[in-house]
Amino acid sequence: MKFLPALLVMLCLSGCMAPNLPSPTITPLPTPVPTPQPSPNVVESESLRAVKGAIASDREMAQALAGVSAGFADCLRRDSTKVTTTEQLREAWSTHALEFQFQGTPLFKRSPGLGGAVDRVIIDAMGGLDAKPLTPDLRTKGAAAFDEIAAACRGI
Repeated sequence: MKFLPALLVMLCLSGCMAPNLPSPTITPLPTPVPTPQPSPNVVESESLRAVKGAIASDREMAQALAGVSAGFADCLRRDSTKVTTTEQLREAWSTHALEFQFQGTPLFKRSPGLGGAVDRVIIDAMGGLDAKPLTPDLRTKGAAAFDEIAAACRGI
């Protein structure tokens, strides 16, 4: 106990003599690019209503499909070399995007008819998926279709 005041004085003096440490450098993150949302005054298509109907009672599925659809729309907007035909678009969506998102999960099996309903939205937006070149106009329409699917799923 008799050394306690001396210890406190030494601690205070050591704190005063310690060199100032530089404050950490904080780099702000870049502002994310907002995901375009479909226009609210667009009449909802029959095919989009079918998608919503297929997952109306499954919020987990709706959230998962919204995420993968929005991500695929973003990739489709940025890509111009990998997916060059409507046939490749369909393969990239059904075989790759959905497989990566849902592989090993029971989600897609819980919503019968959902795959066909999603395909119908894409076909309606792009005028079919027969093997034709993916022009900038078709690419924009395809990305908009995936944005609409994502927005519809977020509303569930």
